[in-house]
Amino acid sequence: MLRTCGRVAMLIVAASVGVLSQTRQSRTDEARVLYYAAAYEEALSALDRVEAANTNEAATVELFRGASLLALGRSSEAERVFEKLVTLKPDLLPDQLGMTPWITSRFAAVRARVLADMERQNRAESPREPETEVVKPEFDTQPEFYTLADGSVSRPIPIREHVPPLPVMKGADSSGTITLLVDIAIDGSVERVSLEGTIHPRIDALIRQAATTWLYRPAMLNGHPVKFRKALRVEIRR
Repeated sequence: MLRTCGRVAMLIVAASVGVLSQTRQSRTDEARVLYYAAAYEEALSALDRVEAANTNEAATVELFRGASLLALGRSSEAERVFEKLVTLKPDLLPDQLGMTPWITSRFAAVRARVLADMERQNRAESPREPETEVVKPEFDTQPEFYTLADGSVSRPIPIREHVPPLPVMKGADSSGTITLLVDIAIDGSVERVSLEGTIHPRIDALIRQAATTWLYRPAMLNGHPVKFRKALRVEIRR
């Protein structure tokens, strides 16, 4: 009689262990059935009792939790649940959910936002490579025009640099001094002429016109022609 009782007790314990091992899965299935039966509050209660054994089961729990919350109109809570689902399984695609298009689209929007935030966080935390300073060759960093102050530049050599005879302006003083700033291009031609000071408007114009026709062998730097700004003083005495 004692042997029989002991055997029965062992069978009861074994049966109890089997029930406990199935409890987790049965609650997940219970919640799934309740959701599809539109018993969303009951589904949420069943999901709260599930202790997920792995990531896949945890993802299933959060999926049906979020879907139930959406069905109840609790959108903000559902979005937070979907955020958790994305962090659990970032590679889970919206078309793999097996849900209605409405739920799929809401999950897709949350997933895109969460993944973008994760990417920004990863970039912020990853060590940055040291920036390499690019040093350009001297020729590439040249100023617009070199001048006499640049001792490493050879001066342009005049080929044609002539001021023609200037007329005497009756009733006006046509004597004086002006300074010409002549910008010489890399081909030796004159690119621009500017005057500092004045003698007479007509005299000034004639000198400027003459200077635009001047020609030079260009200034040189390291074997390359460069632009050069030359200053000339023109003095007229009558």
